[in-house]
Amino acid sequence: MDAKTRGIKLLDIFASTTYPIVSAFEYEFLKEEAVVQARMNASTIYFILQRPLIYFDNLVPEDGALSFDIVDGLNAPLQCEVRLSDLGVPNASDCELEILWYRDPETREVPFKEVAGFRLLDVNGKLIVWETPQKLIYEKFANGLPVFIKGDVTPYLNYHVHYIGQAFSQKIWKRLTGHEKLQKILTLEEPLSALTTRPALEISILMLSIGGISDNPLFPYNDAFEPKHGNPILYEFDFDDANDSFERFYNPQLQPGAAELTNEVEALLIHLFKPEYNKKLFRHYPFFKNGARSAGYSDTHLVIEKLPAILSTKHHQQGAVFKSCAPHRLHGYVEIAGAGRAGDGETTCVGRDGGGNARRHAASGAADRFGTGLEGDDGEGRFRT
Repeated sequence: MDAKTRGIKLLDIFASTTYPIVSAFEYEFLKEEAVVQARMNASTIYFILQRPLIYFDNLVPEDGALSFDIVDGLNAPLQCEVRLSDLGVPNASDCELEILWYRDPETREVPFKEVAGFRLLDVNGKLIVWETPQKLIYEKFANGLPVFIKGDVTPYLNYHVHYIGQAFSQKIWKRLTGHEKLQKILTLEEPLSALTTRPALEISILMLSIGGISDNPLFPYNDAFEPKHGNPILYEFDFDDANDSFERFYNPQLQPGAAELTNEVEALLIHLFKPEYNKKLFRHYPFFKNGARSAGYSDTHLVIEKLPAILSTKHHQQGAVFKSCAPHRLHGYVEIAGAGRAGDGETTCVGRDGGGNARRHAASGAADRFGTGLEGDDGEGRFRT
């Protein structure tokens, strides 16, 4: 009989955002769209966030491009420009620009002021793409959309975390419909911006999807492998062909898509951030039921591969993770690795999935359509080249 060997199992869980941060107001309209649901479909973790209202200002359509500022009234504006062709418009003269406002504007003349978002429509009124400041920042830094941005983006990435939850057993858009904590946050939290009295325009939702796992068996066990929290789950096995003890140790204990993965990520994040609206804070993480330890893993790391936002509470801050940055590795005790800072200038486009859809206005009712040039008003508020 072979001598017994001891080992432990460690687990890496990989997670990333698959959809831009959206305000609670936008979400009520977007959640019914099939294109939006397709991008949210794999998300099982959600954050309820807040930051001062972001909007477009000085928006000018000209020469096949849109120039504008991204503004929040607190930080230095970001000066931006994007080509219509990069937004999926094949011919600038054959599309219309629909402007969406948070409130009725004082003027509907160029340059457009205090714009909530815009939509580009083809000549038949079919949606090509829609953009808000949050979505545009996301598409640039997460998916490589070639938007020129001059200025420090970092302050615009800051969000306060009110609540963290999961939606494993049902689709995330169904879980958030009539969500008790979301409604409570919308009722109790005050707006941070003077531009609005409606917290629904500032309260936002960010979604994470679990993209995969890495099962890491370590053997022979020694004290250098011991997790910081102690209490390793020890396996004993040998290499005798007459039994399967080594295979039972070495093979993964969980498969991608297992409920324990979502439970583990939720518990780890709540343990770190301790959001004020979460009642259960997992103070004794990683010791809880139906997580990775229940499946036999001694310790777990969460590897965040894409997160174009800076998330914080008074207990913890998670930095942004962009396309060009190394992933962040998190566990329940310390942030192991960091990522970079949003800088000025352009990035190279490496692919984009076409954006979302919007059947109804992601704003408070005020909307006008314009062409993408400025040579002549056709009498109906549509400007054409």
